[in-house]
Amino acid sequence: MSIQAFFRRPVLQAMVGVLLAAAGNVSYAQPDAKKWPVKIELRAKVQVRHAQVTLGDVANLSTGDLATLSQWMSLPLGTAPRAGNMASLERGELERWVRSRQLTQGLAVWSGAERVEIYASEQTLAGEKVVESAREELSRWLQSRVARSEISEVSEAHDISLPQGQIELRVRPLPDGRPPSHRMLLWVDIWIDSAFSRSIPVSFEVRAYQEGYVASQDLMSGSLVNPASFERREVDIADAPHGNALSVRNPTDNALWRVRRSVNKGDLVLRSQVEAAPAVTRGEQITLRTRTGLVSLEGRVEALQDGYQGQMVRVKAAAATNSVTARVAGPGMVEITE
Repeated sequence: MSIQAFFRRPVLQAMVGVLLAAAGNVSYAQPDAKKWPVKIELRAKVQVRHAQVTLGDVANLSTGDLATLSQWMSLPLGTAPRAGNMASLERGELERWVRSRQLTQGLAVWSGAERVEIYASEQTLAGEKVVESAREELSRWLQSRVARSEISEVSEAHDISLPQGQIELRVRPLPDGRPPSHRMLLWVDIWIDSAFSRSIPVSFEVRAYQEGYVASQDLMSGSLVNPASFERREVDIADAPHGNALSVRNPTDNALWRVRRSVNKGDLVLRSQVEAAPAVTRGEQITLRTRTGLVSLEGRVEALQDGYQGQMVRVKAAAATNSVTARVAGPGMVEITE
């Protein structure tokens, strides 16, 4: 098998053949061919403990010059197979590869096996550690958004075989703008010796609780309601409509609220479903107070539009042909000051 084919085998998806090309960019000083021949004894089977395979991993080398020995031993051959996999390399192809690197002009003396089998040393990562790292990140994310949460893993914790090296788990952060949901997926990236190895998905069932208000009776769209129509309780807001999940209304003792969208009894009341009732409502008969100096007159008029306190609205007396604009002074009251 050719070296190129060796590093392209599908079963060894983690092996990156381009490193062989990268190795061609390494500059090597030419050894003294007459003085220091290099003996290369290819081994039949090797086990590597790091991500990159070098000539020194697959063969026993000897020469009379330490610098030359180090140079030949560090010649990169490519990426090690994944843990649990094996790759084989033919000696003839390896000889041609070394010659192409311009390391030898009759210097190398080859011996040993005709083919070397390469295995990666394994270590086991407990699946519980992956799940726990994802759980900690999800808990941190929920703590900044809700009063209380309950998390239970859906994914089974399977142990993972990995190459030797220093393991680091990096949980991908969740987007700040997304609301909690009943099923949440996190990705845990596994890095070994500062190099990415693989990603593991971890799923959780989530309950996200917040103090909110539920309807104590059916609320019809357009109706005016008071605080007796709401009941304060701890509610699960996971999967609530985006943008409303944490924005439940807080009705005060004396407030009136107008229902924008119907709410069934027992349902969570969201910000988008109710609004503070206007001080005057379109079509309502209200009091118009007109002040001229020290004189104040009052009369009944019809409000032609909704208005909150301080806003200007159009009103019209029953016998009048034209409307006038007045300032909302309070519930059911507008005024004009001349």
